[in-house]
Amino acid sequence: MEINDYPSLQGKIIGVPRGTTYFEKFNNDSTLKKIPIQNVRVGIKLIVRQRIDVIITSRSVAEKLLADMNHLQLKTTIIKKEGNNEELSYFGFSKLNKLGLSQNEIIDQTTQAFKQGRFVDNEK
Repeated sequence: MEINDYPSLQGKIIGVPRGTTYFEKFNNDSTLKKIPIQNVRVGIKLIVRQRIDVIITSRSVAEKLLADMNHLQLKTTIIKKEGNNEELSYFGFSKLNKLGLSQNEIIDQTTQAFKQGRFVDNEK
């Protein structure tokens, strides 16, 4: 089974980890057969048992599980994101953090760090 582009997902049973969102087109596509799964590791087990056909995950998560996937002889494919002009990153901070900064100060400093190139997108 080859999945090389978005249309290749049609007719496949796609495991989607609970609470995960991807991109607008995928999230809102009611023509795809998406089922909730607990997490990617559980999804790998479901693929081996032929209960689902595919899992979509980030490159960083896939790389952490690559040894497991290779051991099980599962194929991995990287598909370039299409039409993803919005580059959003989310940071979560506890209200009880010990940074000594307000929410606005954290946002300002994070924004400045991005502008200064302190964060690197390893997927590019």
